[in-house]
Amino acid sequence: MPIPPDVGTAIIWLLLIGAILYLIVRCQNHEGEKLKNDELLEEIRALKEEIKKLREELKE
Repeated sequence: MPIPPDVGTAIIWLLLIGAILYLIVRCQNHEGEKLKNDELLEEIRALKEEIKKLREELKE
């Protein structure tokens, strides 16, 4: 029994909408990871500055 054309079209549209939503969610997750990475980089920079200060204090 063949699938009616309307049902086939509906399935294709649902697959396209699902793929688009998947890509949107995936991009949002990557942006969130980038924000976390930026925060970690800031913390690392702050720690490096503290290490430099401590080294200078030890040299004195």
